[in-house]
Amino acid sequence: MKDGDWERINITIVTFTRRDVILRQLETALGLWFQEGDMISVHTLAASARQVAHDVGEKEGKPSNLISKLTPEQRRRQFKFQNYFKHADKDPNATLHFAPEITETHLYDAILSYGKIYGGLSHLMRAFSYFYILHRPNVFPEQYPAIFEVSVSERLRKLDRREFLHVFTQELGKL
Repeated sequence: MKDGDWERINITIVTFTRRDVILRQLETALGLWFQEGDMISVHTLAASARQVAHDVGEKEGKPSNLISKLTPEQRRRQFKFQNYFKHADKDPNATLHFAPEITETHLYDAILSYGKIYGGLSHLMRAFSYFYILHRPNVFPEQYPAIFEVSVSERLRKLDRREFLHVFTQELGKL
């Protein structure tokens, strides 16, 4: 179909930038993640946002912190879940053992990439970043926030995702 044909059959055309795509996928994934929504949907959206952010960032000399450091074999393993959730062309009867925590790394890397490319993070991005760093301090020890006193860190670690988002929104969102 040509562009003019869409109007003839009364279909609305919506235009998105790559920034829009990354932001919408990431915000939707984060919203679902904080609400403990469907892990396959969260992972698929997170992985897609991460890949688009990496591709855009690579063109601007700001690639993903993690993807750019992976060997080809590590890349293949990283994308195993994403590909399984999106395609069934190789083995439609295959099963998969999935560790949902992997999704958190995709989310965090996508957030870091988004921040490098566009600057500024949304409220959900900041909330997730704090949650991730608090719960995975050994992954990026240099980013562990010194602003959290030990007692505050311990209290926040005990909260589930929904509670954490609520507390972050009410008490910590201005950080």
